[in-house]
Order: sequence, then structure tokens, then C-alpha cells
Amino acid sequence: MTRQVTESVSIPVIAGGGAGSASHVCDIIIKGRVDAVSMASLLHYSFLKKYKYREKSFSEGNTNFLRGNLGYSRVDGIDLPELKDYLNNRGVQCLKHEMTPVAAV
Repeated sequence: MTRQVTESVSIPVIAGGGAGSASHVCDIIIKGRVDAVSMASLLHYSFLKKYKYREKSFSEGNTNFLRGNLGYSRVDGIDLPELKDYLNNRGVQCLKHEMTPVAAV
């Protein structure tokens, strides 16, 4: 369906919603021929898996959801540099920036 949209319109198409793994992102770019992908949970769950949740760390947001570890079963989670490597290795060009790791709060 996404590919039908991209082939039918003359404006950039951004796919969003439901990416639970790097392969989902890759598939929608290659098969759907989208111009960009919007994602949040895929990147957030990677952070949450690597850095233990501390209640004091978050002043906003759905902390009950975070504390309950809900959603991990359908979202693999990946860091942005890892995702870019994954995509580049499969022929999807991504800009690579040197990133300094952020310390867990």
C-alpha cells in the first residue's frame, strides 16, 4: 500500500508508525520507496533496555508505561548509529555522524 502512495504522488512520503525492528525500517524504505521514516519507540526502547529506568530520571511522560516494561515484546529497540549501519549494509544510504555517548542519568 505504501508503494502505491509513493508512486501516485509527487511529494515526499514519510512512513511512520509501527516500526519494531531495523528490518521493518529497511523494508518500508526499499519496498515502499518512501523518502523518510519517522520512528520513536524503536529508539526509545533501545535506551530503556541499556539504561535501567530510574523513577527520578523522568519528570514527564508515561512513567507507568516505562516502569511496567510494557511493549518490549514487539519492539526490538536499536540505537540510531546501529540502525544507520544496518541500513547502509543493506544498500540504504544514511549519513553517519560521530556521536558521543550520553551518560545515563
